[in-house]
Amino acid sequence: MSDLFQDYPTPSAGRVFDSDPDLKDSDPFSDPGTGLAFAPAPVQDPFEPAAKDEELNEEEQERVQAAEKSYQAMMQRLYEKEQEERALKEEKRSEAVGTLGKWKEERLRQIAQRKALNRDQEVAFLEARKAYKAGSPWKNVCSMIDFKEKSDERDTSRMRTVLLAKKNEA
Repeated sequence: MSDLFQDYPTPSAGRVFDSDPDLKDSDPFSDPGTGLAFAPAPVQDPFEPAAKDEELNEEEQERVQAAEKSYQAMMQRLYEKEQEERALKEEKRSEAVGTLGKWKEERLRQIAQRKALNRDQEVAFLEARKAYKAGSPWKNVCSMIDFKEKSDERDTSRMRTVLLAKKNEA
C-alpha cells in the first residue's frame, strides 16, 4: 500500500519556512510573544464599572445625586403603585368570589324550582292521560274543543250542538 503513494510529495516538501532553520519549528500564525496561535486580545468586561481617573467636580456630583434621587423617587412610586394594584386586584377577586357564590345559590334555587314545577306538571299530565283513556271518545274530542262563543265570520253553532249531543250520548 505504501507503493501507491510513492509518486506524491510529502506534505512538508515545498513549504517556504522549511528551508530556513529558524522558521522550521515555528508556526507562521502564532503570536511571537507567547508562541500561541491566534492569541486573544485583552478584553475589558463591559459590566465592570469604569475606572475613575479623576474625581467628579461639584456640578457633576450634584447631577449624579439628582439622578440617583429621581431614580429612588421613581422606584418608590412604582412600588406604591404596585401595592395599590395588588390591593385592588385582591379586592376585585374577593368581590368576584362573592358574586359567583350568589350566582351559584340563585342557580341552584332556580333548578330546584324548575324540578318541582316539572314534577307537578308531570303529575297533572299523567292524571289527564288517565282520565282521557277512561272516558268515551266523544268526551275526549269535546275536551279538546273550546265551546265558548266567538265573534267569527263563520257560524259554527250547528257543529257545536252536534258535538255536545254526541258527548252526552256516550
